[in-house]
Formats: sequence, structure tokens, C-alpha cells
Amino acid sequence: MAYADAETGTATSGTDYGAIIGTTLSFGAGETAQAFAVEVTGDVLDEVNETIVVTLSSPTNATLVTASGTGTITPLPPRSIR
Repeated sequence: MAYADAETGTATSGTDYGAIIGTTLSFGAGETAQAFAVEVTGDVLDEVNETIVVTLSSPTNATLVTASGTGTITPLPPRSIR
């Protein structure tokens, strides 16, 4: 199954996180969930939580019940440099 950045969340690809492009997930028999990593880019801004929306497509021998998922980036408080 393919997954890609829907670019509809509040986080910005390339600024808040690394691009998510044309990546696939493989499910074994009986598996109903998979995880993948998203590289979050640290910054020095004091920001609120931001979201990333990922779309799922092209399942093989399966049916998508929900074709998207939302993840949340919870920023750490900025640190001062002394």
C-alpha cells in the first residue's frame, strides 16, 4: 500500500518535517496496522502542536476503510543558549 503526504495538515513539509513522498507499507497476513517514521525538524520557535495528514492508496488484496491518517507534532519548549 502506498502512503504520501496529503499536505493538508497545519505543519509544513520541508520546514516542520521531512517530505513524505511515494513510500509503501507491506502488510502480512492478518496484520491491520503498520507504523512509519517521519523526520521532524527542530526549530527555535515557540509553536503550538501541528498536524501531518497522510493519505493511503493502492491496497493489494485489501480494502481501505479509512484512506487517511493524522499525526501530531508536539514541539518541545525552546531552549535558551547561554
